[in-house]
Amino acid sequence: MYKPYKGGSSVEVQGLKIYLPKRPPKGLIAGFDLPKKQQKWKRTPLPSFWSERREEEIYKQQTNPKHTDPVLEEFRRQQWGRRLYGYWFYNHGKPTYITGQNYYYLNWCQFDHPENDGYPIYYDFTRLTFYFRQYCTEDPHCLGYLVVGPRGTGKSSEEVACILESMTRPPRRRQAAIQSKSEDDAKQKIFKEKMVEVFKVQPDFFKPIANHGSNPENKLSFFRDTVRGKKAKDVVFSNEAELANVIYPVPAKEKALDGGTYAEILNDEIGKTDPKKEADVYKRMGVNRFCVFRNNRKRGLIRATTTVEEMDKGGDECKKVWDESDVSKRTENGFTLSGLYRYFISAIDAGTQFADKYGSGFIDREKAQRFHLIEREARKNDSQALSSYIRKNPFNPEEAFMKDGEDCVFNAMVLNETYTYLNLDRNITTRGDFIWKDGLVDGKVIFKPNSRNGRFEVAWLPEKDEQTNLVTKVYARHTTIHAPNPSLGHIVRSLEQVVKDQYKPLNDAKFAIATDPVDHGVTVDGRRSNSAAYAFRKFDLLVDDPNKLDKEDRLDWETHNFVVEYIYRSPEPDMYYEDMIKLCAFFGCQILAENQKRGIITYFNTRGYGLFIMNRPKFTFTAQGTAQDTPGIPASKPLIQQYTDKLQTFVHYHGHRLKFKRLTADLLDFDPNKPTKHDPTVAAGLTLIASEKEMPKKVDTVGGLQYVKYYDNTGIRSKPFHE
Repeated sequence: MYKPYKGGSSVEVQGLKIYLPKRPPKGLIAGFDLPKKQQKWKRTPLPSFWSERREEEIYKQQTNPKHTDPVLEEFRRQQWGRRLYGYWFYNHGKPTYITGQNYYYLNWCQFDHPENDGYPIYYDFTRLTFYFRQYCTEDPHCLGYLVVGPRGTGKSSEEVACILESMTRPPRRRQAAIQSKSEDDAKQKIFKEKMVEVFKVQPDFFKPIANHGSNPENKLSFFRDTVRGKKAKDVVFSNEAELANVIYPVPAKEKALDGGTYAEILNDEIGKTDPKKEADVYKRMGVNRFCVFRNNRKRGLIRATTTVEEMDKGGDECKKVWDESDVSKRTENGFTLSGLYRYFISAIDAGTQFADKYGSGFIDREKAQRFHLIEREARKNDSQALSSYIRKNPFNPEEAFMKDGEDCVFNAMVLNETYTYLNLDRNITTRGDFIWKDGLVDGKVIFKPNSRNGRFEVAWLPEKDEQTNLVTKVYARHTTIHAPNPSLGHIVRSLEQVVKDQYKPLNDAKFAIATDPVDHGVTVDGRRSNSAAYAFRKFDLLVDDPNKLDKEDRLDWETHNFVVEYIYRSPEPDMYYEDMIKLCAFFGCQILAENQKRGIITYFNTRGYGLFIMNRPKFTFTAQGTAQDTPGIPASKPLIQQYTDKLQTFVHYHGHRLKFKRLTADLLDFDPNKPTKHDPTVAAGLTLIASEKEMPKKVDTVGGLQYVKYYDNTGIRSKPFHE
């Protein structure tokens, strides 16, 4: 499914283009002759006559080893074909393809589903998950995957089926290892209770020769029995007589597999593996990846899956693996940083109790969402219980790794409520781009919606056209400097110093912008850089009443809020810098940027927008140091503390008015000791600092003469503001 099939089709699954085989003729698709309501997945069991005819076949093979029952052989070939190449069936009127491992799981893996004789029930969302697994198997740049989702979706059982299917057929001489949140879990819950029990009830034509006995305790070993004594020298086996594959559980420790080569590694429940008691799964994954990638060649696959219970008991380490498994962030060699790909299953999509009554496996997403929202509402007064429920039943990846209130720097209760609200598929923001109108650079900027790949998220824009693009052009004076030429002595050389015309903002009183900038499109470790920026609508006394509180004593203002979000990995820094110029020109206000990364300041000056770069606000000056009144602001521990304090106050009183999901999620996860991992929060904090910069006081004049003086009393002497 990694490469196109001739005459086939494709489907996009979580950022990957997955190719499907060509659809067979209608008459060869199972269920083609049934009414639409009866078209669904149906298991193909052993024929009723199987046992009787199989006994007879075995009896005849004692005298004629090559004998086969043609009817049984036809069924065997049918099942092997479906296992290897997949299966087509009509599902409620739609021709549907499932992979071979998906078929093997549904048709031959008897687990603990009492309503279906132990066999799994078909749900359409698992079809896509198996597509993803098959793609990862075939992709040479994918060393494995991480599946994160809610409880009870059958993730572990599906992975057990995949490994069992892979290891009970060629290639030969391979090893598979099972790790879980503890050695006991790997051995008892995964290996013995799931894998062994499923293997026991496999049809004999899917069981290779094995020497592990009838009730394996420690491994499934697909070797022939050893012949001992005098008869051993008379026994001759061909290479095909045994598969020589083996599956076994191992400890959860970080280096349990170090040095080995494995065709399959199951890392079950990595988000529940306690780093203090068992292993740091982030470090363990760094070891395991080289067990499936040897001599610069992919030799196997890591299958990782989890539900997150507590962030301090495995969730934080799992999130590191998740963050480094983003297929949109690859090294120049084509791999993600972890070597894995990531896959998320939403609690809404996996609401199996809301599957349609026809058995087609489609979920009523609206009912599923409503169910979980009711459960969340019931826990809203207990932030820890609420975040725990959300992690176990997440709507999106951010919720899967949500922090508890005690782990969150900000008011987790407010942020959790806001985040839940923002994920109700509400059209609160509009995606799009700020562009030069009619393509005239340095002219008027307008906002153009672009829902597909716009770089900005907009929550509010001024209604009146005159409130935007409040910019003026400042014409520079050209001066001539006369300087003696030392080499000629008596000759005077004239030099013309040319100062470029500048643009100046006129709307700083209403808006502020800040950014956490980048200079390079790609970092030294191969990742594409992130940049973030926010536009902030300052408090407006003509719109909001500062004395008006809502019933929960939280300010309910329209102003004093973030209105535009920019989080984008630009292929080139100049694209990002130009986006910032257009954002500043639209709102007519300055931008505050960290000045250790000089690229944005240099670009603004070169483009004639140097006056849009905000100088460091005076209230952020340190007690010591000189020349602090400079363009931009330096990143430092005092600055981190300042914007963290401001964000804490803002979230407490105004967090319920946040409009951006990515910012809300990042605030929940923010670690002030690692600000470089939280671009949205840093940019938002800088924006609050920018919004509080003291504006120069207006000097009242009559006929150009000042008649009321205002004095600045800071420093060693008082001085008028106009000096």
